[in-house]
Amino acid sequence: MEHTNITIIKNIDLTNDDITMKLRIVRLWKLPDHINKKEVYSIEMILMDEEGTKITGTVSKRFLLKFSRLLNENIIIFVIKPNFGSVRSSYKYVDNTNKVVFVSSTKVERCNVFNGPQFGFSFTSLKAILEHSVREDLSIDVIGEVQDLQPIKTFLNGEGIATKQATFKLQDLEKF
Repeated sequence: MEHTNITIIKNIDLTNDDITMKLRIVRLWKLPDHINKKEVYSIEMILMDEEGTKITGTVSKRFLLKFSRLLNENIIIFVIKPNFGSVRSSYKYVDNTNKVVFVSSTKVERCNVFNGPQFGFSFTSLKAILEHSVREDLSIDVIGEVQDLQPIKTFLNGEGIATKQATFKLQDLEKF
């Protein structure tokens, strides 16, 4: 079904509960439950509209059965009647303080036509990163060639969970 009254991300009215959005799922990952690591706590997504504007999306454990089979990376969907929440984390995947929240009244329909960017990259030069002219609270993308890779180190994070870290030397197209 094709929808005609599509709301783009920059025009979201948080007081309107009858919004339909056309979005590409740029990235999707599942967060493990804090108590039982084998269970999924939530599905987290980076969503992008046809103008290339991004917003995060979340499906809580309560609604996993309803939505998990409908959501996959790189598909286009209509999200009908979502809720919206605030991003409370100090680290943001996108430059948007709101997030799309999938709830019981939300509907998801597949769509085959998307007239926006395919990947949603936010390319940044290595020079800008090294000069600290890039916001540190947003994710970025770089293109480069790995010049040196140190052995992967495993350490415990603040919650006592084993985390891996790789240190590498990267050279960009400008040989910077």
